[in-house]
Amino acid sequence: MSYFQLPTGDLTFTKLATSLFFSSHLFNHKGEPYNVSGIVNQNFEIDMSANEQQGLVNLSVFFSLTYGIGFAAIISTLSHVAVFNGKEIHAQLKASFKGKEDIHTRLMKKYKSIPNWWFYLLLGLTLLLSLALSVFMKRDIQMPWWGLIFAAAIALAFTSC
Repeated sequence: MSYFQLPTGDLTFTKLATSLFFSSHLFNHKGEPYNVSGIVNQNFEIDMSANEQQGLVNLSVFFSLTYGIGFAAIISTLSHVAVFNGKEIHAQLKASFKGKEDIHTRLMKKYKSIPNWWFYLLLGLTLLLSLALSVFMKRDIQMPWWGLIFAAAIALAFTSC
C-alpha cells in the first residue's frame, strides 16, 4: 500500500484525477501538457525543428500501464486459448478441411443464405463514400484517394485468397 501512497500522498481526490500519475494526456519534460499543434505545420506534417525544441513526449504512469496491460491481455488471451484449446481447434480445423461439418455449420444451414449482391453493394457504397471523403475532405482525412484504393486492393488480395 505504501507504493501507492508515496507518489500520491499529498494529492487530494480532485487533484488525483488530473495529476501526472493518473492522466491520459501527453506531457513534456517539465510536466506541462505537450503542445502537439506546436510541432505540426499547416499540412499536419511533423516539423522536426519544432519537435526538437518541444522535447520528447512523456506519458503518465497510468497511461503507460494501461497500454502495457492491454497488450498483455491480448497476448495472454491468445496464449490461453492456444494452450488449453489448441488440440481441439487443430483437430476441428483438420476435420473441416476434409469436409466434416461441425455443429455450427449444421445449425446455420437452417437459415437462408444472404445473397452475394448485398455484400457487393455494401462494399461499393463504402468505397464510394470513403473516396468522396478522401477527395472532398482531404485536409481532415489526410489520406490520398490512391492510398485508399491501394489499401482496399491489399485487403481484397488477403481476403480473396
